[in-house]
Amino acid sequence: MNSLYRTTLIIISLLSRTRGILPQQCTNPAGTLTGDIDLQLKDGSGKTIRKTVISSNIGLRETLCFYVKYNYTNEFNRKREREVLYTLDYERLIHVYNYKSMYKFAIPATDATCWCDCPNFSNQCDSKLTSCDKDNKRPDFCVNYFVPGQSSSGCVMKTGSGQTCCVLNIVRLNGDTYNAVEIASPSTRAVFKLNIIDVEDKEDPFYLLKDKYYNLDLDDGTVADDSVLLHVTTSSTASALPAGWYYGKVGTSELKTNVMMNGKDEWDINKLGWFKVDDGVEVIRKPVIKSAFRAETVNCGANNMKTFFAASYYNENPPDAEDATKFFLSKMDYVMRNDSSRQVMAFHRTSPRLNIKVTFNEKSKIQFLFDEATFRDFKGAIILDKFSNRYANITIFDGSGTITGDLKVNKMTQETFHVYVPKNSKVYTKYVRLTATCGVGTGDLQGKDVAEVCLKPMGVKVDYMCQTVICHTEKMTDFEVRDDNLDYKKKEFDDILSLSTWSKYLNPVQWFKGGKPSWVEGVIIVVFILVLAFVIGILVKLARMFNCIFKCLTCCGGFKKKSKHTYDMVRIRAGSMGKYRRQASERVKSVIPTRRNENRRDDVSRPDSLGEDLHYIVVNDNRDLEEENKRVRFENLVSSKTWAF
Repeated sequence: MNSLYRTTLIIISLLSRTRGILPQQCTNPAGTLTGDIDLQLKDGSGKTIRKTVISSNIGLRETLCFYVKYNYTNEFNRKREREVLYTLDYERLIHVYNYKSMYKFAIPATDATCWCDCPNFSNQCDSKLTSCDKDNKRPDFCVNYFVPGQSSSGCVMKTGSGQTCCVLNIVRLNGDTYNAVEIASPSTRAVFKLNIIDVEDKEDPFYLLKDKYYNLDLDDGTVADDSVLLHVTTSSTASALPAGWYYGKVGTSELKTNVMMNGKDEWDINKLGWFKVDDGVEVIRKPVIKSAFRAETVNCGANNMKTFFAASYYNENPPDAEDATKFFLSKMDYVMRNDSSRQVMAFHRTSPRLNIKVTFNEKSKIQFLFDEATFRDFKGAIILDKFSNRYANITIFDGSGTITGDLKVNKMTQETFHVYVPKNSKVYTKYVRLTATCGVGTGDLQGKDVAEVCLKPMGVKVDYMCQTVICHTEKMTDFEVRDDNLDYKKKEFDDILSLSTWSKYLNPVQWFKGGKPSWVEGVIIVVFILVLAFVIGILVKLARMFNCIFKCLTCCGGFKKKSKHTYDMVRIRAGSMGKYRRQASERVKSVIPTRRNENRRDDVSRPDSLGEDLHYIVVNDNRDLEEENKRVRFENLVSSKTWAF
């Protein structure tokens, strides 16, 4: 097979294999050694086994490509030489953490109700601490609170002191349940994929003879099958998640951190996880809850008070919790939790280069292939985030293969790293974990933190491309002052000595609101009706009295009233009662003159024969005068001048 044909088949076969949408690329096998070894059995048979060993190194997401030629006997018993293409992908570096402990918990919420008894006669606050039972709360999640000697402000009776009672009920904030998990030291596993491709089959030159995944524990580092033995070692280890407690919502793979967590047997109400769940039933420790709650009375009559609950992680989801992937951004691609297997898996974004040995069970000829690394340009920045993750954010344009880099401060190399770029990537961004710090800029960058990043393709004799990048520092989170104030509901009792109770039931609208009335309401309504009846009686008496006074003043001449009515006038002579009777039939419509106008005689003809002792009496034509009234009026008339009534 000529070299051109073989190279063409290799290129086609490599392009047919992809990771995502980008094809694989063969990395430069720098430092690779191959050799043959002979193994002889110890049983004296003299049987010798010849093996071929490849010793190389590989970085995360890189691929080693090599030809293997070996001899075989065909079906016609003829010896033939066969050539296949091997590709070994270093796909993932994983830390696997087994659960040491686990428990379920929920986020609690508080439901507090408080009231205050005014001194003397008030009896709603229960010193026997049975308010939870009275309010039909769940007794296992209800805490009673009783404090005597409170302020009596707002009460009718000021002598003595008030009493404060509260009921604190602990409930779920929502229906979510969380798993708290404890992890310790992980096992480190490297995942490789071996592909064996037939490049001699002219009908199907891309035929995949075999593919196999190798999940190696780097503490052991060796795996074997019937044809290949793979041995992996490393001189350094990847960064691991700190041992401790983490949590995540049941039914998801999330893993949260950056909060203080209770252990399995801890009940600290200032740590997350004090509202535990066992087989779907919530569990709390009431003495701990009760010791954290207190209340202070502000106005007993108005039921105003201040309540405090010295606890954390209730009434809201933990605001400071962070996803572990984000928290360890410079180390991890992502972190996931698997409750069914009781494991946490962290997939690393970087890895130390691994030393590998591939041993074939027969003597073979090895030839390595690689694609030359390249890139056109790059840009970058160095970031120190709020969690103190320090990393370089590097974007490479038109690149392929493994790119090596140096971080320089003041022209001195502080750190070396490498970036693997999938083949023919137009734009590829990579986070590179760093430990070196930045320096101070000069010139236009005076006063800024800067560093110099230099990149070059691995295994290619070209100069480094260098750029000065800005170092950005995010502010770390500050401490927060916890607010222990707790909202509560006022429990209204009908206290007959409370001003608020009286003002409530003196409103007639309250009488028609329905519901079962209290005895206090009945007493206040009865008292109100009696007082109202008494006031109405007094007003009636006063009205009658003023009416009598008015009539007396009017009748006795205290007031002179111009009548709008028509009167009958009878002429009589003084001292002649008989004449009065005889002349009563003479009726003259007229207005009687008054004292102030005695000489006025409207429409009245006064006979001269009667003389000056002629008098007039007015008789209402709508009623008959009683004899007694006639007599009294006549006697008054004969002894006085003319009067007008």
